[in-house]
Amino acid sequence: MSRAPVIGGVVLLVIIIVTTVIFMMNRDEPSIGPSPGPSLAHSAAGPSLARSAAGPSLAPSAPVLGAAPAPPGPPAHPSDVTPPPSDETPGDVTSGMLKCVNTRRRDEMGWVGKGRWTTEEKAREVCKDHEYMSLECPMESGFEVFCANDISLAQTLLNRECQGDVEGTELGGGTNSYCTGPYKWGTLDAGGANRGAVYKI
Repeated sequence: MSRAPVIGGVVLLVIIIVTTVIFMMNRDEPSIGPSPGPSLAHSAAGPSLARSAAGPSLAPSAPVLGAAPAPPGPPAHPSDVTPPPSDETPGDVTSGMLKCVNTRRRDEMGWVGKGRWTTEEKAREVCKDHEYMSLECPMESGFEVFCANDISLAQTLLNRECQGDVEGTELGGGTNSYCTGPYKWGTLDAGGANRGAVYKI
């Protein structure tokens, strides 16, 4: 009996098997051209979005390890205060300062300038006919004194701004300009650049 038909049959069978295997392997490969979108692949845990060759997977990515957290906000300053609800709320019980205010609108509010002085007694004397005195822009030669009856329109600032500490504040770009201090005269807070330390007469 000739072996040729047997060998031919075996070769044919091997070709069929190899072709079937190749066909099965290539069936899951993506085709060339635009992808219709991600296909749904089912697993034991449920459907998930499979990665396509046309673009990145739509499945949520894992968080990047070592990513820097958002920086914390600036720490609160020990003497920062919430603007008081009324003019009579004490701003600083150690110095007697009623509150610290923005004095850019002093002319509009009818405040009266009384020059530059070096003592609390003199400041109170020149403002004796008014409800309040405001001290600001201290220098070696003294502090400016303004007398007022109405402080309701003055913006309240942090107490520390009338004590020489203006770091990180908005008024004057966080500086006291040429108002170089000293900001403390005995127990008296003397304000700053457009920062009036208000006292009740």
